[in-house]
Amino acid sequence: MKKLIAVMIIFCVTFGIMRYLRHSGNNEETGLVSVDSGMVLMMGTYARVKAVATDEATAERAVEAAFSALNEVNQRLSTYIEDSELATVNRKAAVEEVAVSEETYKLLERAVEFYEMTEGAFDITVGPLVHLWKETGQKNELPSEKKVKETLIKVGSDKLILNSENGFKVRFAVEGMEIKVDAIAKGYAVDEALAAVRQVGAAGGLVDIGGEIAVFGQPEKRDIWKLGIQNPFAVSDEELNTSVAWKLAISEGSVATSGNYRQFVEIAGRHFSHIIDPRTGRPTDAMPSVTVIATNTQDADALATALSVMTAEDGLKLVESMDSVEAFMIGGTADKPEYHKSSGFDLYIVR
Repeated sequence: MKKLIAVMIIFCVTFGIMRYLRHSGNNEETGLVSVDSGMVLMMGTYARVKAVATDEATAERAVEAAFSALNEVNQRLSTYIEDSELATVNRKAAVEEVAVSEETYKLLERAVEFYEMTEGAFDITVGPLVHLWKETGQKNELPSEKKVKETLIKVGSDKLILNSENGFKVRFAVEGMEIKVDAIAKGYAVDEALAAVRQVGAAGGLVDIGGEIAVFGQPEKRDIWKLGIQNPFAVSDEELNTSVAWKLAISEGSVATSGNYRQFVEIAGRHFSHIIDPRTGRPTDAMPSVTVIATNTQDADALATALSVMTAEDGLKLVESMDSVEAFMIGGTADKPEYHKSSGFDLYIVR
């Protein structure tokens, strides 16, 4: 199994790797100062926070507040922390109702809404399928059709019972179910962190967790944030890491990219996407790259995953039905790429 992390490049940045770095910049014309955390290992990927303020002390407090918010989310939702809310749900919800915080409950509620609006293309109960493909992949084998069908019985957010009477509780209808919120939790964490940056009083900010990005205000040296989308058909890791195929200009909002070119499983010499279609139980290669722009990262994150397993026609129909959402889907092959954009996506592309 080969895993590589991150799906978007931020322009004009000095990256720090696996340690907390603070890079300060200032601009005499705007009177703004920026503090950049660099890339920090968190939530199974890399996180980065940049805060812009009228003074360095405020910018530093904003960065610290953002990481405090990220840590709080991780403590609640990480399945690698034994006593986290989500780990407790996965361990006990098949036999009894499990109490969770209102924040976690609302996240699960929103996930179920996406399950319904995408007709099952987005599903946080995909955990058993993820484990199946991981286990068979480690043996360099494909799972049998019988095993896939048996596992699908344990999947489906319609089997997730949410109860908000007298508190907030979660229950599984089927034994063996497991929640994985990776495809929405990173976006949720980004939103929480950016809210913390705002609350401290920063004039602008950026939060990036594994390519799920949110911005507001302005950078210290320009009037708009510029982000980049990588080419999913890049021929080498070096090209993927250093080149930008499309540039986006965002003043405020969120961008999430999902794709199979960074994370995949190799079985019998073939690459299989880490994104599994919960409707079929099998990895999907329908869309090598999907980028979604939305007003919040939680929704952008979930939609990017859902569109990765939907047809271009169905995906664009869904996006066009939603307010303040745009999408850019890249399908096909390196020789014959196929580009599918929602009606307003070109407004964000820098020519």
